[in-house]
Amino acid sequence: MTTNLTRKSARIVAIVALAWVSTYSAYALAISQVPGKGTCGFLLTMSYPFTYLHGSDPGPGWGLDALGTINFVTKTISMNITLIDPAPLPSVEAPFSFTTTFTTSPGPVPGSSTITFSFPDNGGTFTFNLIAVNGGKTILMQGFNPNAGGQDGSIVGKCEM
Repeated sequence: MTTNLTRKSARIVAIVALAWVSTYSAYALAISQVPGKGTCGFLLTMSYPFTYLHGSDPGPGWGLDALGTINFVTKTISMNITLIDPAPLPSVEAPFSFTTTFTTSPGPVPGSSTITFSFPDNGGTFTFNLIAVNGGKTILMQGFNPNAGGQDGSIVGKCEM
């Protein structure tokens, strides 16, 4: 009799624990709307898995990483990118900073948004696909260059409110 009661109690505790954990996980990972107010700070990393296609000198101005903010009220993005010119040796790093406005549109997957902006130095268009998670406090970022011929790497990061 005691064994049956112990088993029933253990099952109830396990069910309650699973329900609590699944609720927490669903909340923590739930997709939220990209905020319409506030500012988030981001850190991005850039990779170029196909640089070998450019030969020994891929040219100047390859981004390594970026630090910046997205202000959803003023619809501005501010960024400081660490650029590198890998050739000729020794390699040279240089910062490139700017602030510019962006537009927002629906993103490529349900619940996502895309912001589009132009670089102030050359007018080239760039986009970030955004998905807000963690109750809207974290925004996952995926960079995408829509310009043909400029699509040679990837950019990923997150923006924290």
